[in-house]
Amino acid sequence: MSASNTDGDLTLLQLRQFGIAVDHQVLLSTFNSESIYGITVQGLVALGVLTNQDVKRQYPRKLPNSTSARYSICETLVAHLSNIGFTASGYDAIMYPSEVSTRALFDWLVASLSKTAEEAAQRSTRVEEDVAQSPSQATIAKGNIESLMGAYSATHYVAEPLRTPIMVGKVN
Repeated sequence: MSASNTDGDLTLLQLRQFGIAVDHQVLLSTFNSESIYGITVQGLVALGVLTNQDVKRQYPRKLPNSTSARYSICETLVAHLSNIGFTASGYDAIMYPSEVSTRALFDWLVASLSKTAEEAAQRSTRVEEDVAQSPSQATIAKGNIESLMGAYSATHYVAEPLRTPIMVGKVN
């Protein structure tokens, strides 16, 4: 197996690890426009660029047979890719794929998904650190009560506690 195929296998494995449905028996060189289209749509959903509602409204499960309809759908898909930084190629990367254009697109998707996952992990870590560093609600409430009592006692007379106990009950 050539280094090119090994790299492609790794890219496909990484896409699968991000939850993208990729056929296990396929090589980058054998992808057709249908496969690339499906993986690209899944990648844009995973990146948060498209919602499931967007997919249902704008993107059919399979590309239509009509060349003009295919062009229109692929052009819209590539516009989404371009808006988030993929500028390596246009609609032709999906409609008329080559191994080079497919590799460029899939490598970019993997890099973008990795970056998104890394940013999410960093946000999660920051939230956990903030929670660990912030005082509990009970500590905040206690501090507020002590602060209020201190302010009250500074302006009002507060009786000292009795030093001898008060006897309650019958006296003989």
